[in-house]
Amino acid sequence: MRKNNIHVKIKLSVLCFMFSSVISIAQISPQYVNGEVYLKIRDNSTISLGTTTSVSLSSVSFLNALSQTFKIQNITRSFYNGDVKTGITSANSQVAAAALRISKIVRIKLANPNQTDAFIALAKTYADVEYVEKVQMFSTGVTPNDIGANSQTGTGQWALYKVNAMQAWGITIGNPSVIVAVVDNAIDTSHLDLVNNVVGGRDVADGDNNTIPSNTAMNHGTHVAGIVGAQTNNSFGIASIGYNIKVMPVKTAKDTDGTTTISFGYEGITWAAQNGAKVINCSWRAPTSIADGGSVDSSYPTQRDVINFAIQNGCVLVVAAGNDNTSNLTIPAGFTNVISVASTGFTDVKSSFSNYGSWIDISAPGESIYSTLPSNSYASWDGTSMASPLVAGIVGLMYSINPNLTRDQCETCLRNSALNIDANNSGFAGKLGSGRVDAHGAVLCAQNLRCPSTLTLTTSINSGTQLFQSSSNIFSTSQISGNTTNITYKAGNQIKLQQGFKVSNQAVFKAYLAGCSAARMASENAEITEFKSDEISILSASPNPVVNGEFIISYSVTTDGLASISLANVMGEHIKTIVPEKYHEKGTYKVSVNATDLRNGLYLYTLRGDNVFQSKKILIQH
Repeated sequence: MRKNNIHVKIKLSVLCFMFSSVISIAQISPQYVNGEVYLKIRDNSTISLGTTTSVSLSSVSFLNALSQTFKIQNITRSFYNGDVKTGITSANSQVAAAALRISKIVRIKLANPNQTDAFIALAKTYADVEYVEKVQMFSTGVTPNDIGANSQTGTGQWALYKVNAMQAWGITIGNPSVIVAVVDNAIDTSHLDLVNNVVGGRDVADGDNNTIPSNTAMNHGTHVAGIVGAQTNNSFGIASIGYNIKVMPVKTAKDTDGTTTISFGYEGITWAAQNGAKVINCSWRAPTSIADGGSVDSSYPTQRDVINFAIQNGCVLVVAAGNDNTSNLTIPAGFTNVISVASTGFTDVKSSFSNYGSWIDISAPGESIYSTLPSNSYASWDGTSMASPLVAGIVGLMYSINPNLTRDQCETCLRNSALNIDANNSGFAGKLGSGRVDAHGAVLCAQNLRCPSTLTLTTSINSGTQLFQSSSNIFSTSQISGNTTNITYKAGNQIKLQQGFKVSNQAVFKAYLAGCSAARMASENAEITEFKSDEISILSASPNPVVNGEFIISYSVTTDGLASISLANVMGEHIKTIVPEKYHEKGTYKVSVNATDLRNGLYLYTLRGDNVFQSKKILIQH
């Protein structure tokens, strides 16, 4: 609603395995310095880094060994400033101790950024290493060149400043694959600030694909669309909260209808849900309402069922609360499964026209909102119709950074990150939802939810394809079965399969040490092949390191069945088959391996069988 104010997915059965190294390929990311890591030498290490900021590769034995596999371009002591061990007194011991610690941090640049994750994994295995991490890239935020001033007048876009849009854009400027449907009367997709940011839409009222209004007065949907997703940073017109997300125009008024009529709104919701929309904005309401505390869901079953259909299709519905300055539940904003949005002004005070009540979910700026109108024009309008698309665009950003976000998580992030404005709104405490929306907080919350630091899995899974990921640890006692089951684990530090964990022969299970980070979801990199049993050793090689061109692999098969042994490089790429897959009776075996054809470096030898999957490292040094 608006008010005019025109300014112009290994077979595996085990008891307990610990995945102990990272074998993966880094995805080059804008939030990390490509191919660079910080590595901390333990405080009690005897390694000498010298007395300058530049570190010689030959002076650090384990780095010299790593350089046989990874080309190290440069080693620098970024935080070293002289001999910090001299002059320690009781007065400055804490300062000096802290300085000593950071003086043992080196910044390492790799020639191949794609090897960063593998380098970190192997470096962590050395006793002198306390920790290794990627060097983060930071951002001061994003300010597009077409954002209006922090003003309520003229071309000002104060609402974007108020909700911390620039800081949110520092995390994501939106993924074009995320689609926000604007289900409204009509949308002028030919507008120069919209034409490049829309996807194919539909006129569900007239039964065609032309969503352009039949007259310039049918302008509501165009204004709403601009708030969601006008093209941004194009040196033209306005910036939109959605930035790079796409708008799906859904026209729900007949060409012959009145300028404010929405006659096919629920048909529009259905079409959007069936055609790829993730978020659906509805800036409209029915003329009827129900007193606060009543149930819209039970009173209007058709509309309820349509909304639930959209929800079951994975959509999030954002709806304007209405402009009647009443606590009555409006339709469709009053339905249980939608996000209802009230309007606030420049000082976070409830807009005089905005509806309110216990049924409101969130508030957002809805006064003097400058946006697009038909025929390449612009105007400032007031209304919850303007507040709602701002929230819808923020939800689009949230799904850009975390595509696996659930609707409940989405709403929780919006609520928990909102600014409490009860103090600004005497008489409306608890009636403006969780407060005024904060785009940065909501997007940050969505980002954090996509990758918990620790994930504990206990449930049985017998069908479907699922990805479980954590930034650090996964602990699992799950039983995975079913010939259509495809399960993948990804974690940044360790994946521990505890007693009780089992995968049936029919199911597919994969694991990667490639945890998600602040900048990305974990990608399908080299599969983890480094397994360490917590109970028994069933695989070994001697000598290790290999210096005479030959080594012996000893391995145990705990039950009769098929088994094989292969050799791979540290990136998980197959080098040779040592023991072809064949039937083994339960027992211990040995096999001699000729390594004269192998270059110096670190390798992985892997035993695979019906009831075992284990791999270990071996170093070739001719």
